[in-house]
Amino acid sequence: METTTPCMTVPPSSTSSLIKAVVNPRNCYNPNHETSSQALVSSSRYDLTTYDKIQIKDLSVGPALVNFQGRVVNLVHRSWARFESSTSSADTDSRPAGYFKLTVCDGTGFVVVKLYYASEPPKSLYLGKLLSVHITHISPRDPNSSAVKHLGYFISIFPERDTAVALDALDETDNDLAKLCRVPLGYRPGLRYLRGLQSLSDAKADTEQQDGEMVRIIVVVKKIGASKEILFKKDDMEKTAQAADVLVRDSTGEAVLSLWGYCIGSARQWKAGETVLLISQPIIKSGGSRSLNKIILGPTTTVEVDPDLDYAVDLRLWAKSKALEENVNLPFPAGGTIDHGSKIQLILAVFDIEAFHQSAIKIGFTLGDVDEFVRAKQNEAYLGYFSFIILGVNLAKIYARKMLCCGDCCGIPIFANSIEELCCSCGREVQLRINPCIIERLADETGSVSGQKLVWATEAWERLLGRSAERLVQEAPEEIRNIEDTLLYTRVILLMGWAPDIERYFEDSEVVLVALAQEQQGNIERSEDGGKNWSDIPDIPHGEVASLWMNPYHGERAVVLGRNKKHWITEDKGKTWRDFKIPEDRYVPALYRLPLSFHASDPGKMILKVQEDKRFGYKEQAYYTTNGFKDIHLLKEDTRECLWVKGTPESKFPVDDKSFKDRVLCIVGGDLSGAPEENKVLMSDDYFVEPKAVKEPVTLHGRKIKGFVNMAVIKGYIVAAAKAEGSTELSLMVSGDGESWHQGVFQQEHEIHEEAYTVLESSNYSIQVDVLNTRPGSAMGVLFSSDSNGTYFTENIRHTNRNLFGMADFERITGIQGTMIVNVVKNWEEVERSPGIEKELRSQITFDDGKEWHDMKDRDGKPVHLHSITDIVNSGKVFSSPAPGLVMGVGNTGDHLHPYVDGDLWISDNAGRTWTKAPFGGAHKYEFGDQGTILVAIDSVHSTKEIKYSTDYGDTWTPYKFTDADVRADILTTVPDSTTQKFTLTGISRVDGKMAYSIYTFDFTGIYGDKKCGEGDFEEWSAPDADGKDSCVMGHKQIFSRRKKDAKCLVGKTFKEAIPKLESCTCTYKDYECDFGYVPRGQGEARTCEPTSPPKNLSECKKGTDTFESPSGFRLIPGSKCKDGVKKDQEKVNRPCDGGKQPDTPLGQVGTTITTFPGSSFKQKVYLEREPKQGEQRTGDDETVVMSVARSSGSVTRMYYSRDHGKSWKPPFRGDENFQIIMRHQYDNDRVFFISPNSRTVAYSVNRMESIDSFTVPQLMNPEITPLVFHQEKPEYLIWTSAERCPGPDCHSVAHFSENRGGDGKWSVLARYVRNCEFIERNAGGTTNGLIYCEQKEGESTSGKLQLRATADLGASFETKASDILAFATMSEFIIVAQKDPKSNLRLTTSVDGQIFADAKFPHDFNVPVQNAYTVLDSSTHAIFLHVTTSSIAGFEYGRLVKSNSNGTFYVTSLDYVNRDSKGFVDFEKMHGVDGVAMVNVVANPEDADLGKAKKLRTLISHNDGAQWAPIEPPADNTEGEPWTCNTSDLKKCSLHLHSYTERDDAKHTFSSASAVGLMVAVGNVGEYLADINDKDNTYTFISGDAGKSWKVAKKGRFLWEYGDQGSLVVLVEQGATNFGYYTLDEGQNWTRFAFGTKSKVSVLDLTTMPSDNSKQFIVWFRNEDEVGTINLDFTPTKSDRYCVSDEEHHGEDDYYLWTPEHPQQLDGCLFGQKMQYIRKKPTADCWNGERLERLHGTPTPCDCARQDFECDYNYMRSVDDDCKLVPGSAPIDHAASCRANPMQQTYYKAQGYRKLNISGCIGGETTKFLGEQYRCPGHENDPDLPPVRKGLSGFTFFLVAIVLPISAAAGIGYLVWSRIQSGAGFGQIRLGEASSSSVFATDQPWVRYPVVVISGLVAVVTAIPLLVGAGWRALMTRLGSGRRYTSRQSFARGRGDYSIVDDEDELLGDDEEES
Repeated sequence: METTTPCMTVPPSSTSSLIKAVVNPRNCYNPNHETSSQALVSSSRYDLTTYDKIQIKDLSVGPALVNFQGRVVNLVHRSWARFESSTSSADTDSRPAGYFKLTVCDGTGFVVVKLYYASEPPKSLYLGKLLSVHITHISPRDPNSSAVKHLGYFISIFPERDTAVALDALDETDNDLAKLCRVPLGYRPGLRYLRGLQSLSDAKADTEQQDGEMVRIIVVVKKIGASKEILFKKDDMEKTAQAADVLVRDSTGEAVLSLWGYCIGSARQWKAGETVLLISQPIIKSGGSRSLNKIILGPTTTVEVDPDLDYAVDLRLWAKSKALEENVNLPFPAGGTIDHGSKIQLILAVFDIEAFHQSAIKIGFTLGDVDEFVRAKQNEAYLGYFSFIILGVNLAKIYARKMLCCGDCCGIPIFANSIEELCCSCGREVQLRINPCIIERLADETGSVSGQKLVWATEAWERLLGRSAERLVQEAPEEIRNIEDTLLYTRVILLMGWAPDIERYFEDSEVVLVALAQEQQGNIERSEDGGKNWSDIPDIPHGEVASLWMNPYHGERAVVLGRNKKHWITEDKGKTWRDFKIPEDRYVPALYRLPLSFHASDPGKMILKVQEDKRFGYKEQAYYTTNGFKDIHLLKEDTRECLWVKGTPESKFPVDDKSFKDRVLCIVGGDLSGAPEENKVLMSDDYFVEPKAVKEPVTLHGRKIKGFVNMAVIKGYIVAAAKAEGSTELSLMVSGDGESWHQGVFQQEHEIHEEAYTVLESSNYSIQVDVLNTRPGSAMGVLFSSDSNGTYFTENIRHTNRNLFGMADFERITGIQGTMIVNVVKNWEEVERSPGIEKELRSQITFDDGKEWHDMKDRDGKPVHLHSITDIVNSGKVFSSPAPGLVMGVGNTGDHLHPYVDGDLWISDNAGRTWTKAPFGGAHKYEFGDQGTILVAIDSVHSTKEIKYSTDYGDTWTPYKFTDADVRADILTTVPDSTTQKFTLTGISRVDGKMAYSIYTFDFTGIYGDKKCGEGDFEEWSAPDADGKDSCVMGHKQIFSRRKKDAKCLVGKTFKEAIPKLESCTCTYKDYECDFGYVPRGQGEARTCEPTSPPKNLSECKKGTDTFESPSGFRLIPGSKCKDGVKKDQEKVNRPCDGGKQPDTPLGQVGTTITTFPGSSFKQKVYLEREPKQGEQRTGDDETVVMSVARSSGSVTRMYYSRDHGKSWKPPFRGDENFQIIMRHQYDNDRVFFISPNSRTVAYSVNRMESIDSFTVPQLMNPEITPLVFHQEKPEYLIWTSAERCPGPDCHSVAHFSENRGGDGKWSVLARYVRNCEFIERNAGGTTNGLIYCEQKEGESTSGKLQLRATADLGASFETKASDILAFATMSEFIIVAQKDPKSNLRLTTSVDGQIFADAKFPHDFNVPVQNAYTVLDSSTHAIFLHVTTSSIAGFEYGRLVKSNSNGTFYVTSLDYVNRDSKGFVDFEKMHGVDGVAMVNVVANPEDADLGKAKKLRTLISHNDGAQWAPIEPPADNTEGEPWTCNTSDLKKCSLHLHSYTERDDAKHTFSSASAVGLMVAVGNVGEYLADINDKDNTYTFISGDAGKSWKVAKKGRFLWEYGDQGSLVVLVEQGATNFGYYTLDEGQNWTRFAFGTKSKVSVLDLTTMPSDNSKQFIVWFRNEDEVGTINLDFTPTKSDRYCVSDEEHHGEDDYYLWTPEHPQQLDGCLFGQKMQYIRKKPTADCWNGERLERLHGTPTPCDCARQDFECDYNYMRSVDDDCKLVPGSAPIDHAASCRANPMQQTYYKAQGYRKLNISGCIGGETTKFLGEQYRCPGHENDPDLPPVRKGLSGFTFFLVAIVLPISAAAGIGYLVWSRIQSGAGFGQIRLGEASSSSVFATDQPWVRYPVVVISGLVAVVTAIPLLVGAGWRALMTRLGSGRRYTSRQSFARGRGDYSIVDDEDELLGDDEEES
């Protein structure tokens, strides 16, 4: 139980540890306060450091040199004109001019300090001020003075006269100081009790307090009044005094706090709505019946400002909610969300697309739909995009009243026609925002909302008004009126949250439900007569309704999801309701996705998606019911989405198949991380009851699919979006049954990107998709339609009109097959060039599913253009309804579409073929009724008293006056199927001088009396085609029976939609599509179907001919009813015998293409790898490489790029730009930037060099600093770092920011005098938009020390996070700072909160006098490897390899004498793809090396993550079949040794590749030691196929190597002069020689391929005399073009086999305590891998624990006999400490020398032998038996619990960053320590060297840190939170080799001289 602690601060030091070491923020003690304080009264002082530091409770009467600290809780000021006791002029200077009587409290007691001053009173004294007081004498209190009866001692000081005393104000800008001395006297933290505490309503006024009685009130400041001068009489003299009133409140009432004199200044420090005051012993005066009580500060009153107690926290939160309700103009919050109060109903932002960008498939909503998507409670918000019309604007009126802008200060509303105004209370200048009341009302087709209830972003106002607030307030009155006229009836797109009243009809009935979300918030009402009469629903309590869901397939059912734990369902259209609950109370319906999924054929089946109701992260899962929630069962955990395969009535599988009826699909997180790219789909036919029956859907090639981000059922298709890693490109995946999926292939190779395509309303036989093909600012698209399988998408029409939010002007006419209307952009070329130009739209119509498009025309043949989806103003469909052939719209004739307000109403009765303008003018809302026999319209622009209606399909119209008051129409609607004769109008009218919202119901039932239409009143009508003939779509005509135009009757068949008769047509080309295995080419009748692969059987080819006869490839579209006519499926066509492809290279040979370039060297080589989309095979047609060549002069650089992996090269520029730097976007493979040190122009491509654009930067780059920094989630965000005042003594860098890739030339300055700035990731939801960390010079001076500073508002304000740093690295919340300790040694610390840092703890025997260099070696095995240099003699360096426990705090020795070089590279390499396998080179003669003799190196390998090391067993013989010269049976004298990092020309060439699992290639020799790499006689290239367990010789000599096709292809090229190479297709069993095709030998510089190692093409980079060149090697022809077939259930029978890695000393197939199986292609299989493989097969099987599953514990070392022995002089670690640190832990092991490997999955076996017995943690002795806590938590877990647990899913976040760096660029080792005079890499360009080290390297430090988080999180949450995923070798894994370099004296950490 916590007790009150004294009020002290931690003393500062000369280092950056000032305040950072605060252990308890409640303590308050600062012995060296002079360094952080300011003297309030100046004086020459004694040495104050000699005073004793004590607490107030320890003061005693008498003389004493003491110092205490505390806060001012009462303040009285007195001043005189003269001092009566002295008349001598000599004494004038020593006379006091006045004094302050201060009551000071430090949490232990009170003391009264009387502070005299001689001149001006101090200005920084106020209530709550933190003081430090030095005194020499203490007086007792006056026992007769009632004024101080409850106070302590009395002290008088006069610092200007007595230099031995002082009173200083402490600087509270530091957050730690601001927390000090705030615990009230007598309060015990953690207990909700405070003596004497009362509410305002309970505190008695006008009563005296009794002795010993304590009265306290706690209030929050509401408003701060202005100071005023009060005139009063005293001693018959008039005097004045300053006074101010502060309005305070608690939850029971309000009162006025009166402040007088000097206390008024205290209120200026307070914040309305935030500052909490604890007032003890107040004087309360009654205000009477009409006024508030008044609180007066008496002599014994104390006021504690913002006290540290629980009541204050609760009150502040309550006040915040109330302030939001009462605020006149809430500021729009950062990030687009807001903690809103009960009266704020919507959150809106115009054109703020932030939240919408999180969705891959765009869907637009109306207010009428929002109840299906809002799951939030009262204080939660849901965001989505909606289209509204502005129905009222008050701009001119508000301008005239000088209220154009408003805001608040001190709790007081402020209005003005300016953006700045002085607060009348505090006098501060207040920034005002545009008054939201200028927008009176907005509406869409289903509802409206008042502008007073909206919260707008600044950007929203600017885009809506076309100007900033600054410009708006300067406009003349005439312009204000013009703006108002322009805004009225303007359509806007709004980002909206939380819904107003929602009406929902039950299908085929007039029963309607409304969920009330305003005054009766959370209620639901029901009407049985279409809204005439309403009644409450007694089964559902008031205030409990969160959202209403109508079952779309079973019209009598609906679900209400409640605000708390109870929910309801109705099965009888809302008459009765039955409640149900989610089985687990901690779950609530999902907030961020549709919570319900309905089964299309079984009304009892539903899926309910839920998430944990947590403030800290959330976990999702799904439940299901088969009987309408009478029973509810868990479906699946860790879900992202779940749905029924039978999700629509059009689903294609057999309805009588039970397995299909129960089939569900769920998107779940990946096995290794929560990254979207790892999401997968699981399918079950038994609700996931039987795990073995769960299937993971596959493509046609048998490959699993990953990266699912969204999924939906559309008609008969299941459509999903799958994300490609390292790109914004998406795959559109389509399935009919949920089991077999295929990728949608778009004609013309259109790429689909996030936020870039919209799945439109589709038919039963085709999917319509609109794909964005321009910039979002000039949004236009291409409309595609799919074949019946949803596989091939054919272009329908280009330049379709879209808006910023993905909504496209498209509508399929209801009920009429094949008829669609779109709007296209006429002036598309101008719009593409200049996005600001207004689009000119034209309407187009098709009658044959998009095969042909036509102008819409009136009866005179003039084009008609209509407003569509992007301008929607009414509910439901824009043009059509179920009324057969009846279509209406608003528009005009002419060349293009005019504004909506200038439009007229148009009607068509023949499905849009011809149009007629309504006889009345103007734009109208419209609706259809009685199957089209009744048309109703009302003016949608002006207020009106009448509606118009027509009963003859729009030929004539009758006006009907329904009100005497003008009504502005809001929504005109009827039942969804347009079969009723009743209509509902919602509108706004003025009633009794006030605007009122009214609902009108129109009933046309009696317009013809009781006459119902008979048989003679109907006629047959057939949908027409463009020529007016009967339209044939899908091989049939549609013939409807509809009422004759002139019939005087009503159909009256309510809720019965028109069903057409179908008549077969003659078959035409339109009835055919390409069959499976064929792809469409061309358009219209000229379309052909080409085979997707060359023909296999060419026997029909005759000698001397080039063609053979083949099927046409067409098939009749499934479902087509056509007969006779064209028989394209039976036609034959002639195809070329070579399959249409003339191979350049004969089968079995390697294709080579040579290109030379003038120049001396290659400077940069950058791959822009397009990750194949899910289901897509890599073809090599889009393998982009960008490179630069240095001319011989060295001053000129030429750029080249290739789109086909080096077969052809093109210069991207004319040649005079002289760009010298290539920078690929770190997180987006499609983007690349070209930079010149001498130009402000930056060229770039966002589509892998398909096109190039440019932008201008504000200043030239700084050549010593990375010029561009990228945002992980927002590719448009850039930071540009430039040079300023260079060259010169004040040369420094300036960081600039752009949010749109510099597109408009707008860059804002972030910070000056920086060395590095980068975006910071903070949580699993991605990066925060504005959070940036910078290394900045203190004081913005070149001589200042380096600081770590953070800004969350793009540089407007900064906060210092750390001082005097060398460098920092970040990942998520983790921050790593490199510093020097006081002895100038290097120290590495890590933090998750920026304040508490943890140092590495090394083994007891590990005595390194100066830790001047160590290298962090990243690991994927939940432990950190660290290389610490123990010998730093130049050229003879080596060190110790140590390994951490699972939380990264304690390290044990893994191996001594590990080799490193002077650059910091360590000969340590992990195997990629198989965890735990590592190889090192050790110095075998350390004693000789210490004497300067040459190092002798030996290679060792570990198969259990460094726990045991052994020599590598050599191959049996060499390439000639001869045995080695040494005895291979003695591995100490004869083993395999490999050249590693320290000897590589390019650190990217690592042994292994993650995509080639189990394979390794290396150069080395067999012998006692590693031979010289240039020793041609003894150097060989070796290959291993079993993760290093065994090796064989590939070739003699030193070769470069690369992997292709995920390891099925390995290429070797000798480094040096050669003209040939070798390749193997069977993992090194056979090698084939190939020639380069050069005339002579060339000097090979490098061999490269795509970073994923999944290509069949490579590039040889060479130099030859005066030129350099590339050789493209294409291995595609080396074998057949067949792709391997994978059968997940029967591997071994297909092209793959299952490979099991194992430890060399464990022959049971176990590695890390488990048997794991990996999928590998059979070496004999004649096929290509193609799609990336999911290597790990199934779930690993645990093994019995053996010695190989354990390593030495902390302070233990491995002996020569492989035992773990205690290090002499050390003590075992106390594992019981982990119990104390982690209350959740139940058991522990006593230390006896071993600990289990973090990654081992073994169980049982020899566990007891190595770990001993398991013990219960204290407090868990009587717990039931539960699985023991993993040993991974042993050893000081307090670091984990105290620091890691507050970070949500940190392991997963760290993994995301690591993976993205792997797919980006970077190297691996991070070295901290010694200076290096030479360049680390081959090139010395800082812009090349620095990005590699900083961007990649420092992040690699942090990648080790989340592993400790993952370990703790796994132990606490019993699940894996991180791990390895598919990565690339040559990207991060390849180029990193598991570590990156950081040098404290190199370019990364800065120069020592600079830091001094």
